Amino acid sequence: MSKTKKIRKEAIFVRVPAPDNTADFHDVTEFIGKPMPFTNPKATCGMRVTQNTVAFSLLHLTKRAVSGLTKKNIESPRGPLARLERIANENTNIDNDKLLVIYNDNKYYFSMQLDSNNVLDLDSVEPDVIFELPKSAVQITLLFKSNTTQRIVVIGFIGHIGKPGNNESVRRVSSMVLFSMSQLLPFRLLSNIETVSVPNPPRPGFKPFVRKDNDRVQDVIPLWLYDDASQPNLVTKGNLGIEVDLDQANLSTGRLLFKYLPDENIQPFFDTYKNIIDSTLSSLFKNKLGETEIKSITVDIVLGEVSSGTIETLRDTIKSFSAGLDLTPKLYQIHVTN
Repeated sequence: MSKTKKIRKEAIFVRVPAPDNTADFHDVTEFIGKPMPFTNPKATCGMRVTQNTVAFSLLHLTKRAVSGLTKKNIESPRGPLARLERIANENTNIDNDKLLVIYNDNKYYFSMQLDSNNVLDLDSVEPDVIFELPKSAVQITLLFKSNTTQRIVVIGFIGHIGKPGNNESVRRVSSMVLFSMSQLLPFRLLSNIETVSVPNPPRPGFKPFVRKDNDRVQDVIPLWLYDDASQPNLVTKGNLGIEVDLDQANLSTGRLLFKYLPDENIQPFFDTYKNIIDSTLSSLFKNKLGETEIKSITVDIVLGEVSSGTIETLRDTIKSFSAGLDLTPKLYQIHVTN
């Protein structure tokens, strides 16, 4: 079988800044062989799908690289993609929910832990490896098995991620690469990663930020859970503790994330109703605040700049449906007291 026939799909994406200071990926595959349609790209990402692998070649661009890129026609990074495909085929024995990282020809393994909001945290039983950032761009390769397709997903990253000479860790750099990739829809579909928790820099004496209770957005609302019958029957009722996650968000989806604490009446049925609870809260917040405000809040969350005014706004929003919610596994309405 020829090499061309083995390739199921190739695409290339460009990340460009938006007016609200975010940056979104745009599919520019149709422009291959044509001039770059954007004047200030921040990153490019080539994708290749084969029977056993999905390869992503992610390049964070310097100002000099942008200048050169915008002066020539768009090309697919086929050489780097072919190299990544070979690496994936040489490392097929990756356990589910494990991440293999290759840096400077050394291999490191991490556990991929997704929470209830699909926020990824990397963990390892081995001590994290600290290294000094080089003057040249960092090159690192990440591999894992997709639970969606059972293909090996391989990411090749090249880019500057900090001041040369600063200390970084393999876990933190890997997390930053995965965070960048989480902005790309095809990657999110393959990985189920909504966003990534990036560890703090490995600095001596650095104290991580710990959010105080009075800086949290928390409330308790009553729920009435019904079945899917044409005339719904009450399954149970109880209270649900809700907390807006002020530390993690995904700029690409512009969606707030929530943490839940169901009471003992709700707990046995929570998994069945979690999707409708997520979508309901997202809709209620968006209806109350508007898409522009929600996007602005997610930007603040990612940058760690959530103000006291924003916290009060979010608290007031939860109070607007404090009467509670009537839910089936697919539908919702604000509870009306008889």
